[in-house]
Amino acid sequence: MNVLKKLGGAHSAGIWGMTFLIVLVGAAILGPSGDVSGGWIYVKEAPVLRVAPTPIPNTKNAKVTIAGVGFEPKQEIGLRIKMGGVMSDVRHQVKPLPMTNDEGAFASEWILGAETKLLGAGAHTLSAVNENGDVIAHAPFVIAQPEKKAKEKK
Repeated sequence: MNVLKKLGGAHSAGIWGMTFLIVLVGAAILGPSGDVSGGWIYVKEAPVLRVAPTPIPNTKNAKVTIAGVGFEPKQEIGLRIKMGGVMSDVRHQVKPLPMTNDEGAFASEWILGAETKLLGAGAHTLSAVNENGDVIAHAPFVIAQPEKKAKEKK
């Protein structure tokens, strides 16, 4: 019976400790008055960059849609990817120029030409950058393996 009382006591202390922690965190979130009516806490989500289709066909004139949400409104977005071993800004190769709307979203299309050879098949990373060159979002940029042509039988 003594053992059960000791366990019960430890268990009770754990519950009280957890309750205290919840109240403490709640007070920190709600503020000193505990009033939620005047002080909502807004958390801005990180910008999201997307590339479609995935994988991108390894053909000349492949269309790639590049879109993003959660960016600053009316912001020009730079688009960087490593081509031929060199980091390149390709924003002037997409149409329209990646400029966010009033809600911080944009969508542009890139028609790949010789870039497929410079990039090569496989996984790459497309980065969205702000006017200072700071990376603000990433997206996978996957180019499919080239299709092998069947040899003709003689």
